[in-house]
Amino acid sequence: MPSVTAVVPALNPSVPPCASLVDPCSQARPAFGLVPSSTSDTAPDERHEIDRVQSRLARMAKGIKTGARLHCQDSQKGGFRVFTAMVTLTYSPDSDYCKRHVSQFLKCAREWHRRRRLHMRYVWVLELTKAGRPHYHVLFWIPRGYRLPKPDQRGWWPHGMSKIEGAQKPVGYLAKYASKLANSAQGELKKVFRGLPKGARLHGCGGLSEPSARERRWWLSPTWVRRAWSVSDDPRPSPGGGWASRSNGTWLSSPYRVVIEGARVFIVPRTLGAEWLDFFGLGASSGSTRSGGLLDATQAIEAINRYNQGGCHYVA
Repeated sequence: MPSVTAVVPALNPSVPPCASLVDPCSQARPAFGLVPSSTSDTAPDERHEIDRVQSRLARMAKGIKTGARLHCQDSQKGGFRVFTAMVTLTYSPDSDYCKRHVSQFLKCAREWHRRRRLHMRYVWVLELTKAGRPHYHVLFWIPRGYRLPKPDQRGWWPHGMSKIEGAQKPVGYLAKYASKLANSAQGELKKVFRGLPKGARLHGCGGLSEPSARERRWWLSPTWVRRAWSVSDDPRPSPGGGWASRSNGTWLSSPYRVVIEGARVFIVPRTLGAEWLDFFGLGASSGSTRSGGLLDATQAIEAINRYNQGGCHYVA
């Protein structure tokens, strides 16, 4: 079959066109936004082992830092000064953890805000001691002149003690906490997090404006999704698998499949579907006559590298 030349367009001017499907020039970067258990040099078509605990902690760190940063930005747009209150919720020795406890506390706090006609902005994170005892840190952005009551005295937190203190630099505090998580991911706390009850949430965020919520979702999406779409495309996970853009209606399957071998998890590159051909400008509309309408990961990488190096053609 004669070779066919097609143009690979730049989809988002501010974002390199799908450059992180795999970046063979930067082997130290984890593939597709997941956290591998090692950073040894590997070829693009080799599988990567995923440390599920470390990956979960990395997502948690990114979520709380991004949420706090966006809340600080949103609160400054209101034209009034805010006070960032950090509420610490601890369990008494005779109280057991339940994942619904933090939701019940936030429900009480939301009612307190509603009665004062205040918009509730918050970020919370679950922290564990080395002994495995959980406690929560909840940050609220409250207009100055209002004072949050102590949750244990008001009955919002009947499971132990609470403390309220001001957080002068909430983003810096959460960044420090996220660094602590990253450093402890390989130590004793890693074993503790493995023992969490199934379905336990590690962090949460609420009250963001719609543009900020969209940006936070974008930052929490896999790396290949962020390189394929910008924040304005509003990518969301699709119920049937893959990711879809709510703004332009396009859908892309994941370039990787998950392989589970006992307690170990791997991601393995797979042949990309016809929707990726259209995404690269290599579909039927571009005149490409590739048999089967499939593009493998190596060919996709070559197309991306040619474009990023200044070329604009992909030879099928």
